This record gives sequence, C-alpha cells and structure tokens, in this order.
Amino acid sequence: MKCVEIQQLADQWIDAELPVDERSRVELHLAECDECRQLFDERMREHMRLSAAFGPERDAAGKIASRVIESLPPVASTKVAGSYSIWSVLLAMAAGFLIALILFPPWKQVPTEQIVTTAPEFSANLTLVSGPVELSCDQALTWQTCPDPVPINQSCRLLTGPESRCEVRTDEGMTLRLNTNTDVEIPKCDEVNLNKGQIWCRSTDPKQGLKVSVEDQELTVQGTCDIRQEEQQTYVVVCDGTTTLKGPDWEATLEGGQWARVVAGSLQETNDIADPLLATRWVHSLLAKRSASDPETRQRIEDLWSAVGRAKLDHLYEDELRVLGDRCTKPLTAYLKSNESSGEVDKRVRAARILADVAGHDDAAELVELLDNENPEIRYHAARGLERLSGRNFGLATGDWRENSSAAKWQPALKSWRQWLNTDRDQIPNNPMVIPPSYPRKKKG
Repeated sequence: MKCVEIQQLADQWIDAELPVDERSRVELHLAECDECRQLFDERMREHMRLSAAFGPERDAAGKIASRVIESLPPVASTKVAGSYSIWSVLLAMAAGFLIALILFPPWKQVPTEQIVTTAPEFSANLTLVSGPVELSCDQALTWQTCPDPVPINQSCRLLTGPESRCEVRTDEGMTLRLNTNTDVEIPKCDEVNLNKGQIWCRSTDPKQGLKVSVEDQELTVQGTCDIRQEEQQTYVVVCDGTTTLKGPDWEATLEGGQWARVVAGSLQETNDIADPLLATRWVHSLLAKRSASDPETRQRIEDLWSAVGRAKLDHLYEDELRVLGDRCTKPLTAYLKSNESSGEVDKRVRAARILADVAGHDDAAELVELLDNENPEIRYHAARGLERLSGRNFGLATGDWRENSSAAKWQPALKSWRQWLNTDRDQIPNNPMVIPPSYPRKKKG
C-alpha cells in the first residue's frame, strides 16, 4: 500500500474500525515508514485531545438542552400531540452548548500538578511507560502527556498511542498494563472500563477481585488475566486464578490456563491456552524496564528459558528473551557456568548467542571469559558480543574464533581482550540493549 492510501485510513485505524487483515497491512507499512508513523501518532494525539476537551461539554449540553426542551410549552398540532417547534429545539440545544462552554471552557489550561487531588479515595502510580501516555482526571478537563511515571488517582482515563505501553499500580494491590492503542478508565480502585485495546491485569484481592467492564460484559478477575477488545469481539486469557464473565443473559467462569472469545455480547468459544507465555508476550517490553532483581521479571525469564529446546517454534522464546534485554544476562551466564548444562551443547550455544545480542557494559567480563571456552560456537558468539559493545576485534575476525585447531591464532587476541578489560572497558556505552521492532521489517534492497 502507498503512503497516500495508508494516510487516508488513519481515522479508521485510530477508531479501530478497520478489518483485521487491512489493519495488519497498515501496521506493516507503519513499521517501515517513519513519515506515516509520525503522522499517525500526531493524529492519535489530536484525537485524544479533542475527545477530552469537548466530551464533557457535549454531554453537559445534551443534559441542559433536554431540560430546556422539557420546560417548553407544547406547540399546538393536529398531527402529533405534545410536539415542539423545531426552532425551539434547535435554540435549546444551542443554548445548552453555549452554557456548557461557559461552565467548562476547553481552552482553559489546568496545571499538571492539579491532576492529583490532595485527598484521593485511592492512590495509584503510573509506574512504567514505554512512550508518551495521555492522562485525564475528573478534576481536569485537559489531557496531560506523561512521558515519565507519575502519581494518579481515581476517575482517571489513560490512552496509549501506537508505540507506547504503560503500567499502573494501586496501593490496594491492583496491577494494570495497557498495550498500544488502548483506552481505559479507572473509576475506582477495583474497577476498570476497557473502551478499546488490550490490558493485562492482576488482582491480589481474593474476595472481591477486580471488576472490568468491556462493552456489555462484566468480568471479575481474581488472579491474572489478559483482555483484548476489537471489532465487537472480546478475547479473555486467564493466566492464573479465575475470571468470571457475565453477559446480558449468560455467565461463565474460566480457570487459569483457559481463554474465551465473546462476539457481540455472546460467548462463542472457550478452550485451553496453547502457551500462556506467548499469549501475553506484549508485556515483556514493560518488564524490560524493571530491574533484573524484579521477581516477576526473573520468573518470566526462567520460564522462557526453560521452554527453549523443549517447545515447538522455540525460536520465539529466544526472541522474547531478547526483548527483555540485559535483564536476562545473569541467568544466561549462570547457566553457561553451571555443571548441569555441560551435556546440553545446543542450548549452551543458544545461551551464548542471546547473550551476545543483549549483553551490556556490566557483562563484558563474562564475554571475555567465554572467549576461552572449549566450544568454538560459544567463543564465536562471545567475540561477536564484544565487537558489538566495543567496535573492536584486536586483529582477529569474529569468524576466526570458530577455528578449533588454531588456538595459537586466537590466544593473542584473548590476551588483548583481557588487557582491554582492565584498561579501556569504561569506554563501552552503559547498558546497551538490542530490542526487536514491534512490527516485522522488510529488508531493504
């Protein structure tokens, strides 16, 4: 698709009105075209600001107009009793809108610090962001862009753009993560309204749980759940615990390891999850922003690594480990050093390969140590990682580290690397990371 065709679909893409196949083509184009991606991002921000600025005025005008119309005397008519003059109705609507504008002027700017009330009924924090997030609370009729974590409170609304995700945590133990292009409202500490997009949520309240409203369904999450809403369809993935779904005239309870699909308010399908790790992999880019000691991040890395070599399409698990970046370097180096891994030759090579891709400044010593490994493939990946970090090879091409019979050839380079480790190591950029793009990119040329 050409740029002009893609740009004509911007509004439909923002409103989630495109069919799945067409939306996929749009997103593939956005992965390659910086100009279109920037335009879409600007359109999304403008859409958010207009919705926030005029939404309250529109609702207030409607209520005022209704009250004015109800107070008008009926116009005599032989056709319909109790009808009103069309001009009276129009004048009432216009008056209502003008009054609403006076009461709630959208051009009035509210300082960012006024978003947070002095005595909120519950407190929460926007703890992780991967890009600008739009935030609005009931005390402010303007939107604030939050590039960094900030405190928030109830009755707030959050929107993420095409390249941003975020996480919210409350003092009551609720964790809420928003995928890209997601719109949610948080009216109370245990309630979430999903207007559009995808969320991952966790409730630690074993009694009441977390209430999530999606169109005409209500979900009660007691554990961890992933919910995606698109085109009158809702997908629910229960990672652990239970989630109860209620529709207009039906109810179902899902256990951990199950998923369901709801279409136009009707429960259509339930089944077991093929792979919970991959079903919620979009959260990895947020976990990558946590410290390496974070318990959830450590557990996710262990689960992903244990699946490598055991599951079908296990290269997908390698890709997810790369998304987690240098958070996984310590577990991988520990695996390579352990005696238990000595018999797992192929998996050890995979560990070295991932390590070469994501290792940072603090892992340089581990890579230098691996240059002396008896496995030529491990030596090769260690050299590749060091060259990525430092831009050097000390006269020995990376591929030459694969030569089994030429220890005399690579030993001088190993000596140079060890000297470099003690003298010039600080010239490495601090904690570089390699993270795959969100969308697949075609090779140029």
